[in-house]
Amino acid sequence: MDKFFSIFGKLALVVVVGGGLIAGGFYLGKKFTASPSLNAAVSPTPGITISQTQPTAMPTQASQATGRFAVSAGGIKPFSAYTLSGVAGWTPTRESNASLDKLILTKGGYSIVILQAAVGGGGCSFPGTTPGMMSVELASSTDIPMLSGAPLRRGQTQSPTPTVLNFTVCQKASDGSFGTITSFGVINYTTPSSPDASLLAEMDAMIGSLQSK
Repeated sequence: MDKFFSIFGKLALVVVVGGGLIAGGFYLGKKFTASPSLNAAVSPTPGITISQTQPTAMPTQASQATGRFAVSAGGIKPFSAYTLSGVAGWTPTRESNASLDKLILTKGGYSIVILQAAVGGGGCSFPGTTPGMMSVELASSTDIPMLSGAPLRRGQTQSPTPTVLNFTVCQKASDGSFGTITSFGVINYTTPSSPDASLLAEMDAMIGSLQSK
């Protein structure tokens, strides 16, 4: 009989311990099943909006890609304030006060000057035309395509220095004549005595980009 109770006591202890382990495992499993997964989506707090916008790259300015630059100048009456699109490699400088505005674009021995001030002007006589009174006789004639405004034409003037050439830009009037005073001021070029055609084209392109503001 003692042996029976001894065996029965051991079996009861095994049952109690085993039952405890099973109950504990069930409790822990239920607890961790009920807890939210680390990968589950977090619900937004009421009243707070979570933005879903993805970050985007900042746009690159055109000047960084092409080297072109914009210039705003002028505004001395009766001339127009204007904008100009500069070409890569050219350096703009400006002098301005209440009575004068002077924009200079330079590249090596090449320069463009746009001057607005109290200056006199005259007519432009191109090859094949009859010179008028107070007109400037020009040795060449090159039309400059314009984005807007009255047509402009470039001509070579006499230069006091044999190592450089001078050009002036003339504007066409309503009667078909040309004059040295343009809507943007007096415009002159200076180049070496044998100018590079591609650089002259760049100069004309910058003048052709002029637009009144």
